[in-house]
Amino acid sequence: MEVIISSLVGGIIGLILGVVFEEPLRTAKKVLVKRIRTIFLSKRLVIPSPETFTLENLKAAWLVVDGNGELAYTPETIKCRVEITPITLPPEIQSLRTSVVVK
Repeated sequence: MEVIISSLVGGIIGLILGVVFEEPLRTAKKVLVKRIRTIFLSKRLVIPSPETFTLENLKAAWLVVDGNGELAYTPETIKCRVEITPITLPPEIQSLRTSVVVK
């Protein structure tokens, strides 16, 4: 009879503790798993060095910051257009430009 009573008391205490600590333990587990994944499984962001874009005798560095990560840029998919017509800036932008242009 003592064994049954002690088992019932132990079961009731275990049930109460399980109900009280269930949510904090679940939250702590999620946080711990997330931190471990962040440390060990995160992909390192590698920014490639800029490539050189050449147009006649003008060379410029460029870095692709567009795309979906699946389709590659190829000469067939890139279109370059050079316009000789100068661009007319709005007056407020022109005043900013003249203030920063080294004379």
